[in-house]
Amino acid sequence: MKRKQNSIVESAVNRHFHRLLAGTLVAGWLAAVAPAWGDIAADIELVKNAAAQSPMPANAQAAWKRVAGQPGGALLVLKAMDGAGPLETNALRMAFDAATEPMADSGAILDLREVVLDRSLCSKARTTVFELMVRSAPQVRGELVAAMLDDPAPELRYAAVADLLERADMADGEAALTLYRQAFAAAIDVEQKQRCANELEDLGEAADLASSLGYVLAWRVVGPFNNVDGVGFAQAYPPEDSTDAASYDGKDGTVSWVSTASDDDLGLVDLTKVLGPFKGAVAYAEAVIESPAAADAQVRYTTRNGSKLWVNGELINAANVYHSGHSIDQYVASCRLRKGENRILLKLCQNEQTEPWAQSWEFQCRVTDPIGAGAQFTGATPK
Repeated sequence: MKRKQNSIVESAVNRHFHRLLAGTLVAGWLAAVAPAWGDIAADIELVKNAAAQSPMPANAQAAWKRVAGQPGGALLVLKAMDGAGPLETNALRMAFDAATEPMADSGAILDLREVVLDRSLCSKARTTVFELMVRSAPQVRGELVAAMLDDPAPELRYAAVADLLERADMADGEAALTLYRQAFAAAIDVEQKQRCANELEDLGEAADLASSLGYVLAWRVVGPFNNVDGVGFAQAYPPEDSTDAASYDGKDGTVSWVSTASDDDLGLVDLTKVLGPFKGAVAYAEAVIESPAAADAQVRYTTRNGSKLWVNGELINAANVYHSGHSIDQYVASCRLRKGENRILLKLCQNEQTEPWAQSWEFQCRVTDPIGAGAQFTGATPK
């Protein structure tokens, strides 16, 4: 199936590639710089393979310069972005920008909307071409983003919502309310979603931010278990085998499940309030969600504590990291939801640091689709 999908993407990119070559705007310009495609493809592969190395090997640096100096190979660079990781994408994006800079600065309008609006292509390539096209012809931005409010490319969806918010800011009364509602429904970026909710609230309309973002609010937690000297991260305490028991032997005696429900807009659960301000401790948090259908999904969570994450018994993320940050969606793990009941189990490890900034023992957790839109589910406190 993957090979077939790659073939479809390859055919689509090649189709656009040939159209671009035949285009009246740039064909003559490209003819003067037509590269040897096999050589460019080999150079691009070399850049991808070395992108994660620091410093990049000399032969890969030389390859990058050749790719960046060949504007005729720009669409091959876009094609290479499909499936590339962040470092590879960044290296390819910089090469693409360098290669196409003369085109963007030439004053010619690069009509690449077929590429930008083709949702079968990878989002990174489409976003890169969108930015190139808007750079060459800023006046086309409004037309393009008008079709992107439901776009599967997060960056393009963000641009569309940003434009809608600008229109809402300039509107009054019912017109503004309608535009903010549309922006709230379309946004998948957390900050954009928050801004929409705040604007709606100012206009007298409540928005369910937590549910819209897919935050899980109903949990039951149990702990503390021992994590002195960090031993708890690797230690599989009984809840990792089964959450059926009502109580377990904990760090300081018997511990039992405690139900809790977050009323925070971003789903914050503070374990120090539910269980106590323990140090050198492990806690488990379990939630059950009901999905209306089987679906690919992501569990995105934030915590300053060491953590492990299971969905339906499968370990899908582990991070033995303490107090290094707590950005929204700090950890993103892919999973497959079943139709009906799905169990999420989080292990939260608190260390023994005494600094004031190391006292946090908390988490936020949401379930989204593969592009970050809040998943549709109903939650219930596990029993």
